Amino acid sequence: MATVEPRSPMTASRNVVAEKYIAVDELVEQYRRQLGIEVSRFFRGLRTISLYRCRDTGLRFYHPLGAEGDEAFYQGLQHFPWYYLPWKWEHKIACRYVGQNKRVLEIGCGRGDFLARIRQTGAVCRGLELNPDAVGLARSKGLDVTQTSLEQHSRLSPGSYDMVCAFQVLEHVSAVGDFLRGCGNMLPIGGTLVLSVPNNDSYIRHIRWDVLNMPPHHQGLWDRQSLMAVQSHFQFELRSIHLEPLQYPHEVAKYYATQLERLRSRQDLLGAFARRLSGTPTRQLASLGIRLLRRAIRGDTVLAVYTKT
Repeated sequence: MATVEPRSPMTASRNVVAEKYIAVDELVEQYRRQLGIEVSRFFRGLRTISLYRCRDTGLRFYHPLGAEGDEAFYQGLQHFPWYYLPWKWEHKIACRYVGQNKRVLEIGCGRGDFLARIRQTGAVCRGLELNPDAVGLARSKGLDVTQTSLEQHSRLSPGSYDMVCAFQVLEHVSAVGDFLRGCGNMLPIGGTLVLSVPNNDSYIRHIRWDVLNMPPHHQGLWDRQSLMAVQSHFQFELRSIHLEPLQYPHEVAKYYATQLERLRSRQDLLGAFARRLSGTPTRQLASLGIRLLRRAIRGDTVLAVYTKT
């Protein structure tokens, strides 16, 4: 993989700054240890990868670009039951923006659960999905889903949809500019774009080896600031932003573990006390407290709604 000068994937500007360097050998080992997945083929010839921040947009991205997961990589992940959830918080929010007889396209629609739900409201639905197994499952539900790239479909379908959605897709994309321009090409003026991404301004930013937030899984680290910056560089006006509250039960355990890890790393009396905390009663007590306060704690997803201008 050739190394080139880093540029912002959103603006193509060189106004970027390095924030962190990651040893490839350690990243590969963490994928093996945590998920049992081999990823060394994505980093041939590299000893380190870098995390940069675009000064103009706040988008953080990995360099070199292009270490994106392939079909075999995602087939390995789909065996985990938590990876493809049929109904998520962002689906519920997006439903508010779907009206009857609206032409809706979902990019990366998976098995078509969101499309199947909004079809019941009278929406005319279509999906794009590159995983052939997921395409087959979506079609078995009677959904119009094709194994076609965004680039190809955008070229053939200018202004064809009233609403384009992409849930947990943009963070996997290296060519951010091409992706957003492709979405815009398929919308008329006044059309709606809905994007949801992991919120890297939440507790997840403090997890040191969250490998699924790194290549070859994620290419960019998005948050509220970078989603707001989209309107300054593309033909979109931001309509609203929604921050997910901490979800229960699966995020409570992750949040607790993250906060305890941060406390244990402190070199003071609080850190020493946290290092002595262990056992199920402590976890249960913390879990109960987090459940009561979870509406005030940011979850791991942020959703933005735009209008094409």
